[in-house]
Order: sequence, then structure tokens, then C-alpha cells
Amino acid sequence: MTLEANARRFSGFADLYDAVRPTPPRVFADVITAYAGGRPTVTVDLGSGTGLSTRWATAWSDEVIGVEPSDDMRRRAAEIAPTGQITYVAGWSNETGLASASADVVLAVQALHWMEPVSTFTEAARILRPGGVFAAIDCDWPPS
Repeated sequence: MTLEANARRFSGFADLYDAVRPTPPRVFADVITAYAGGRPTVTVDLGSGTGLSTRWATAWSDEVIGVEPSDDMRRRAAEIAPTGQITYVAGWSNETGLASASADVVLAVQALHWMEPVSTFTEAARILRPGGVFAAIDCDWPPS
């Protein structure tokens, strides 16, 4: 399945997606900020969907950029919690359109399995500042 087909399969399901996806636990934020050396200035959330993980990251990062290819998902994310702390942009995990060395943390929360890994990791490395943190998180509910 192509990346475009993966993105299209979520069209029309933003409300359901948002209702059933879990929010990552606080302990993950503690681990990420410890590795980052403190509170990040900029965190990028790849495959941000309806913004669940993007909103979660606002508790521990000054600015969060959600990168999402689905117009439907980005629209829902902006409707739920429009805030100056979050920016949602159209893009792919391997083509974010963001500046090089612009992020302290790059996240892929319950989304990495939809991404082409080699080009995604290359893009994450490009947009991370030296010493930045890449975190791939997958959490189940109930915990398993």
C-alpha cells in the first residue's frame, strides 16, 4: 500500500479515531524530557492525526508542530484545540517541509507502522537539532 493510500484510508474517520485512541502516559514525557536535557522548545509530532499526541506534548514542550497528510485529520485537530502553542502542517513523515535542525524532539506516536522507516528516520535526523531526541511511542489501552 502506498503512503497516499494509507493517508486516504483515514478520511471520514477523524471523530471515531479521536474517540478511541489513547493518550500517551505522563511517564513517556518524563523519559523524553530527560533525554532532551529539559523542556524542549520545539517538538514535532509526525503523523499527528487528530492531535491527541500533539496536545499531550504541549504539557512538556513550548511549541508543538503536528505533521499530518490527511486534511480531514488536521481539520479535526484544529477544531478540537486551536491554540497558539500548536501548529498543524500538511506533510509526510519523510517530507515535513520543516527547516533543518529546527526541532528538539521528533515524535511518532502510534503512527510509525504507517510510515516508510528509512526515509522517515532520515527526515527525523534532518529536522532534529544536534543532541535532539526521536521517540517512537506505541501504547495500548488497556495496558498489555
